[in-house]
Amino acid sequence: MILRPDDPATIIYSSGTTGTPKGIVHSHRARAQMALILASVFRCSTSCRLLLTTPPHTNGSFMVLLPTLATGGAVYLAGSFNPQRYLEEIRRFRPTLAFMVPTMAQALIDLPAAQETDWSCFDFIVTAGAPMSSELKRRTREMTGERLGELWGFTEGVATAIQPHQMKDHPDSVGRAIPTCEIRVVDECGNELPKGEIGELVGRCAIAMTGYLARPASNEAIAWKSPDGHVFMRTGDLGSVDADGWVTIKGRSKDMLISGGLNIYPADIEAVGLEHPAVQDCSVVGVSHPKWGETPVAFVKLKPSGEVGADELKAWINERVGRHQRVHDVVLVGEFPRNTLGKVVKGELAEVYAPLQA
Repeated sequence: MILRPDDPATIIYSSGTTGTPKGIVHSHRARAQMALILASVFRCSTSCRLLLTTPPHTNGSFMVLLPTLATGGAVYLAGSFNPQRYLEEIRRFRPTLAFMVPTMAQALIDLPAAQETDWSCFDFIVTAGAPMSSELKRRTREMTGERLGELWGFTEGVATAIQPHQMKDHPDSVGRAIPTCEIRVVDECGNELPKGEIGELVGRCAIAMTGYLARPASNEAIAWKSPDGHVFMRTGDLGSVDADGWVTIKGRSKDMLISGGLNIYPADIEAVGLEHPAVQDCSVVGVSHPKWGETPVAFVKLKPSGEVGADELKAWINERVGRHQRVHDVVLVGEFPRNTLGKVVKGELAEVYAPLQA
């Protein structure tokens, strides 16, 4: 059998956190481009040693696995993530590259042994797959000795990256477009927005998918055509791009609330909630409201030592957000529903809220 560059190489199913999972087809050409482009981003070479604890079949794992293999590096498949074992693997394997989702970082930070671990072997520890709060970024950077970088993207094939040395000066950004990638911002009507304004991020890139498997309607829906005739993919993420190309994410377009005619971005409220010293994690969803149409509800996981009541925390958050951003309720939870890469499945949170109010 002769393989051609445009033949299908992989079919990755989207997480389904905001909708029905779809098969995302990538060609051999796109996967080869991904390997070479991200090898330059992550500084891979023959001396690269990857420590991998996320499922190998996910696109997040491919993100670090393909560039390592393409440059002749070594891969250590560590199996499922265990914080204590992870630290032992660092001491034994001395990896130069790792993929760390936010839930992994949080688990490691809570271990005293992680603060005593020598992280100097790493060139790049990339966080991706789910948003990492500014506070968790700061603490992870301190723990690893400023070796944390970030990649934002979606499986279909648009991405940005920020290098570890850029994190301190751009803590709220997910970086700039990776090589061959172009990102623009459009409003709900598909009109391109000026630099700095918030809208849906659209992009085109050499690592882009061939299309969704047997989903012609979905392929048509994801396409946005620029005035100069180029076809971009809608990412479904809201954000902005400044004059220097730095991208800031505000959340998923489906997560945005419209309350009393005003746009509310859950990420803004989540950032405030995470500032409370007792809060470990915060996720905001919209629920129906008879007067406002939608209203925000904050689901909060407290730190092991955190002591604060839901009503007290609600008042604390509402003192620090705009009037239209005030949360209707705070629900304390033990854990969040997450997919295999640690991303919160917000649809499930919204579903469990209605019975609480019945």
